[in-house]
Amino acid sequence: MGTKYIVEFYGATCPYCREIEPAVGRLEREDGVTVERLEVWNNAGNAAQMEALADLYEAECGGDMVVPSFYDPATARLICNPGSYERLKTWAKE
Repeated sequence: MGTKYIVEFYGATCPYCREIEPAVGRLEREDGVTVERLEVWNNAGNAAQMEALADLYEAECGGDMVVPSFYDPATARLICNPGSYERLKTWAKE
């Protein structure tokens, strides 16, 4: 099986993003998932990539473009603020 690749949208000073970071690192180390981290609060290009997913944010997050959020380009799935390693891992492995 190939390496799983997901995108994390985060904010530089977001407390929820800092809280989930150990889980993201664990997902990379233990589960072989590659995570591309895109800071969206201070980077207009990254913010535009996030905004391009507005329809998914509407469907999955009630329209709120929150951070941290994770996008799987292979399956076009999105999860907003998973809150724990287990929830993030379950989502990433689906």
